[in-house]
Amino acid sequence: MGADRIEAGVLSKTVIDSPGSILVDPVSGGLAVVTKALNLALAQSTLLALGAQTALTTITTAQTLFTFPVPAGLFNKVGRTFRVTIVGIYSSAGGSTPTITIALKLGSVTLCTITTSAIDTAANTNLQWRADFLCTVVTIGATATIEAHGSISFNLSANTAGAALSTFGDQNVAPSSAVDLTIAENLVATIAASGAVSSAQVRSATVVLVS
Repeated sequence: MGADRIEAGVLSKTVIDSPGSILVDPVSGGLAVVTKALNLALAQSTLLALGAQTALTTITTAQTLFTFPVPAGLFNKVGRTFRVTIVGIYSSAGGSTPTITIALKLGSVTLCTITTSAIDTAANTNLQWRADFLCTVVTIGATATIEAHGSISFNLSANTAGAALSTFGDQNVAPSSAVDLTIAENLVATIAASGAVSSAQVRSATVVLVS
């Protein structure tokens, strides 16, 4: 048997002894090919693809940009890597200069938090922003850890649509605290501000299984 053999199984743990076989995860839809060394070579799979979402309003404390239910065990493999990309717009009534924070959480564990510098004091409407995160599993199990890094880019201008984006990086210097990868958890992106921001809207968002 070889590449003509298709099996169903969990990408994080199912073993197939036939090089060239294709493994299909019935939960995530992810695909992997069994190598000559009997390892699983994962094909990049889009787990979540969102279009425009309902705008969030009066943002101060953290509000949810999106939630993705992660099936139990999907991330429970050393080296498993996933990428999160969010593109959106925000508006502010002006008169104050809050900072904006985008965070990524898995269950109750915060993987990555990034904060902008102060936005412009002028009122603005529908200025663009983008967030990118790349997360890799370091250790597995009920007390797993994840190395997470990212950047956010915001238009901080005085209401100039299409102005150059200011980019900010994370300050992670170690993997996350313990997170249980053996159970189903929600992957959640949030937005918060140090002072009131009128609105923010996700225009598109993806979660992609990279490896």
